[in-house]
Amino acid sequence: MTISMTGIRKAQRAGGSRALFRAWPSRDRLALAVGLATPFLTALALVPFRTWLSHTNAALVLVVVVVAVAAPGNRTAGAVGPPSAAAWYARGAAAI
Repeated sequence: MTISMTGIRKAQRAGGSRALFRAWPSRDRLALAVGLATPFLTALALVPFRTWLSHTNAALVLVVVVVAVAAPGNRTAGAVGPPSAAAWYARGAAAI
């Protein structure tokens, strides 16, 4: 595996994306999993408070969670966090 000037990992052997994913360090894989799961768990934790918590405050809580996950993680964790938070926010807002 080599890292180019842009920081993008390139697999040196044939195998496509499977080889690329296996080449990721466990820290990056953990950041990706946390980036996907944390917005869901936060939205789940906000369910009991949805009767008195405004939509704006719920969105701000999810924004803080996404930033907290993306800051120490990699670009992929920062890229999957916002769509996950948006999906769970829309699901929670539709339930109210």
